[in-house]
Amino acid sequence: MKIRFFACITLLITLVMILGTLFIYIFFKEYPVSATIPVKKGESIGRISEILYENQVIKSKDFFKLGTRIFHVEKRIKAGFYRFDGKMTLYQIIMELTTGRDRLVRVTFPEGLTCHEMFRILVSKGLGEEKKYLRLFSNPDGLVPPGFSGAVTLEGFLFPDTYFFSQHATEREILYQMIQQFIGHFHKASAGVSASGNLTPFERLILASLIEKETGREGERPLVASVFLNRLKIHMKLDCDPTIIYSLMREGRWDGNIRKADISMEDPYNTYVHRGLPPGPIANPGEASLYAVFHPARTDYLYFVSRNDGTHVFASHYSEHLKNVRRYQIQYWRRKKHRQ
Repeated sequence: MKIRFFACITLLITLVMILGTLFIYIFFKEYPVSATIPVKKGESIGRISEILYENQVIKSKDFFKLGTRIFHVEKRIKAGFYRFDGKMTLYQIIMELTTGRDRLVRVTFPEGLTCHEMFRILVSKGLGEEKKYLRLFSNPDGLVPPGFSGAVTLEGFLFPDTYFFSQHATEREILYQMIQQFIGHFHKASAGVSASGNLTPFERLILASLIEKETGREGERPLVASVFLNRLKIHMKLDCDPTIIYSLMREGRWDGNIRKADISMEDPYNTYVHRGLPPGPIANPGEASLYAVFHPARTDYLYFVSRNDGTHVFASHYSEHLKNVRRYQIQYWRRKKHRQ
């Protein structure tokens, strides 16, 4: 009887020691981690465990969920961006998620900015260094989404939106988040549209950037898209003024004015000189411009000109276009000059 009793005690102690050792190994063994993880308000423990696992912060989703129950923190995890760096234990990772200590920096990017303009905004907010952004801009390996062959920079891939970045996020992590937003909106814009057509995904992005810079009116974007697509079909030059501006910006010569000599300057982005689309996007387009590329208006328009009030007038024939130019450009500027 005593032998059986002591055997049971020995077995129980052994079992407790094994479980204790396993517990310590699972929750208190250090391993290297390096990632910035977003946790949204109201996000489930299951979803948080998936994000952590996908970013290699935890080795087991089940052990993470078990740990939140054991340490009674299921309802104490707070929203925010968490930076995990160095050697940490699963226990430390779980408890870190309850602090909410990481300050988020709010950044809003309007549609149509170039990457360089976006980088300056990020730096002004204390997020990263411009030289590191520029290095990633010119060497975007691993950042450019699959299916966009031909892209040699990040121009066009940084989606304009309002973001909340961790103050500790790296330049690459920030750009990656913006590119993920772009991917989602590009797929949303193309939903339900046949994959067939003459334009590749990258060419559609380039076209969206031209539309973005030509008009700020959402209702006009499908019309502008139709003009450019109609011109491309008949191999007519696009004559897009924003491509000249982008060319001048690339050379550091943009001062707010397009001169006569600029129109004929030799530059691969100058669509007054070269037929077809430029070699890359000239800005980062928003959702409406991406949508317009996949859902253009059905017109026979080949021309449009500004009314100088933020809107444009469209024409199918050159003679009609010349009348619009005289009315909305030549006469407008003459009247304005006369008033001065």
